[in-house]
Amino acid sequence: MAKKIKFELDLDGLSQLMKSDKMRAAVTTAAHAVARHAGDGVEIETGDIWQGRWVAGAQVIAKSEKAIADNLVDNTLIKAAEATGLTMKK
Repeated sequence: MAKKIKFELDLDGLSQLMKSDKMRAAVTTAAHAVARHAGDGVEIETGDIWQGRWVAGAQVIAKSEKAIADNLVDNTLIKAAEATGLTMKK
């Protein structure tokens, strides 16, 4: 008979991990990869975001009229994110 294992998640430790310099670097690198795949007219914004706790975050935003129009018609940013190996929440 298998033993049941009980564990407790260290939320403070997880919060520290999600705000660490390594996590910020990983998130920023992923955002740059998405922006490269999306093409011209996109910008990256980085900083902390609220996900129940503050964590490292980044946004890739269509800024030019062409990028905005392309994204509306073709979902350019979603396709660029998926092309880099990211999965999108639906």
